[in-house]
Amino acid sequence: MRARYTALGVRGTELRKGWCAMPTYEDPEPTKDSSGPISQSAGAIFGAMGGGQVAEMTSEAKKMVSSAESGGFMVSEDAGQPIRDSLARIQERVRATLFEIENLISAEPPLGDHPYGRQVARRQREVMVDDAGSPLEMLRELERVLADADKALEVAMKRYKDSESAASSSVAQHQV
Repeated sequence: MRARYTALGVRGTELRKGWCAMPTYEDPEPTKDSSGPISQSAGAIFGAMGGGQVAEMTSEAKKMVSSAESGGFMVSEDAGQPIRDSLARIQERVRATLFEIENLISAEPPLGDHPYGRQVARRQREVMVDDAGSPLEMLRELERVLADADKALEVAMKRYKDSESAASSSVAQHQV
């Protein structure tokens, strides 16, 4: 499929240097496979977070929580709090994005009352919500990973503080 550009009423296949224009495309033929423009766009947007990478992030976050709980690592409040603050900001952005996507997909987009428009609208909803590796699914998993990372830091900071208190008590007892 070749892009056509429309700029200031001039149509053609070449865009003159310095001109701003929106590409327009011929209507694609409907297909039964899921590799259409919507699937490709969603795939491009979330390509950096493939299913395997999300699973790996989830696994690593769980390991981090386990390690912190078993005393495998400790973090001072001075070192941990800025990281937790950053995680909180990222979590808020993820929640806001989830909210926007959920509002966007609450109804099929109005793409016309013809069969192809309804088919594309249905498929868009499927890609955004139902398909394995959908943006909604990935964002929800990212939200869980961020919560686990925050929990690990919270536990590690508590362990550090407890360890520091125990060491201070021990030193104080030996000085008496």
